[in-house]
Amino acid sequence: MGGVSLTYDEPHCIIRTLFIDNYKVYLIVRQLPLYTIIVNSGTQKEAFFCFLNTSRGEKTMAEIYLTQEGYDKLQKRLDYLLAHGRKEIAEKIKIAREFGDLSENAEYDAAKEEQVFIEQEIKEIDEKLRHAVIIDESALDASVISVGSTVTVYDREFEEEIVYRIVGTSETDLTSNKISNESPLGKSLLGKKKGDVVSVKSPQGEIHFQILKIHA
Repeated sequence: MGGVSLTYDEPHCIIRTLFIDNYKVYLIVRQLPLYTIIVNSGTQKEAFFCFLNTSRGEKTMAEIYLTQEGYDKLQKRLDYLLAHGRKEIAEKIKIAREFGDLSENAEYDAAKEEQVFIEQEIKEIDEKLRHAVIIDESALDASVISVGSTVTVYDREFEEEIVYRIVGTSETDLTSNKISNESPLGKSLLGKKKGDVVSVKSPQGEIHFQILKIHA
């Protein structure tokens, strides 16, 4: 089984488990051009990678905006995976081999799949760090919205004020109202000023947000 080429233009992060025939497909969707699919069947387990781009054809990774904290966090994770993660999974595979016939060895299959995820994570983090642009928060202009800005907007549909921080895709956290600069709302806000109104398309129609404040 080899790689496949798909097109994906949904900006949100999704984690799904899909069932297709006798295959159980784990589809992990991240806000990056590179994604991983693990396919399991009753008789065969094989991992393969899938490059999903927002446009057709090959596409190199663009600049990745990161705060210094986000950059340091990724570097720490990469250092751990290189120094310990690989060794730990290699030991798991070694132990699993001792259980016997690999064709019926669930522990071995699980360890090999984990190894694929670790190697893919190493590759992804390395790519992010090599393309990273550190956000200089001390240089942010409070008169115009840019990546790194914190803004208060008024949601006209729900009649409420919301505070968002615009970050790079790697640091998106909707539970903390950190939205990606590549998300529909993030894109709409970039370059705007206090008092401007932006519109974002949703399945229910357009949602309008008025910019009340750009925090220094």
